[in-house]
Amino acid sequence: MRLWEVRMANEHLVFELGGERFAVPVGHVLGLIKYEPRELRRPFGEGEALAGFLVHQGRVIPVVELRTLLGMRSMATESEEVLATLEQRKQDHINWLDELETSVHENRAFRLTTDPHACKFGKWYDSLMSSVPAVQRFTNGSGPLEGVLRAFDQPHQRIHAIALDVARLMETGDQHGALGVIQHSRNGDLSTMVSLFDRAKDMFVSLRRTLLLILELRGERIGVLIDQVQNMRALLPEHMQSVTVDSRMITGMAMPSAGEAPVAVMDVEGLYSTVLPAVEHLAQ
Repeated sequence: MRLWEVRMANEHLVFELGGERFAVPVGHVLGLIKYEPRELRRPFGEGEALAGFLVHQGRVIPVVELRTLLGMRSMATESEEVLATLEQRKQDHINWLDELETSVHENRAFRLTTDPHACKFGKWYDSLMSSVPAVQRFTNGSGPLEGVLRAFDQPHQRIHAIALDVARLMETGDQHGALGVIQHSRNGDLSTMVSLFDRAKDMFVSLRRTLLLILELRGERIGVLIDQVQNMRALLPEHMQSVTVDSRMITGMAMPSAGEAPVAVMDVEGLYSTVLPAVEHLAQ
């Protein structure tokens, strides 16, 4: 075989699932389409990893939730958790300012954290923003959503900082001034943060669109849900690492180049032998 023929024979589609990289031989790839949940049908009930059935080019094909099949959380579950976290962190800051105001009215010490890096949102935010790959995964590569995330930093710091200003005013007996500072923050930085939380949630939902990869093996077609495509590349025998993988759906791990994250190479035969019996069982 010539070099280019060898490369073509080893060409793989590299994609992401839950921040991890996987690859499938392009010879089994029929197409890649946007996933629209409303197009799926579940006439035989739901399997653990079966998302439903889809009509593709006049044929009914099973659609597999590959994350679930590989022991990961589904995209839907992960998205629900993120949205719930954002909503709760928004409410945390509404409650934080309410508690600060109550402490002023009751003329007592404020007991919540004044450190923007110590609250639950601050810890989550610092962890996310300190990792470029994590930001890329969260935003799905969206610059506007990343901009919304970065816009949280200043108003979040200013909100926590007013607790010290309020404490100083209360020490001088200026309750009216302390309440004025709180109201100014409520109308300003808190309002800004609430708006940012809502925008982040809306943008997150609009960007979390899984893709449907259509595969074929000996005339049998299935669709697998993936997060996003990275690239097409040749994974040659010298790229494969001698590791034991406890899954019949993975043939092994590849390291295409130094410093690059490993790629789990899918075993299409193993994938089909896992999926099709379950589909046939549901159809009975």
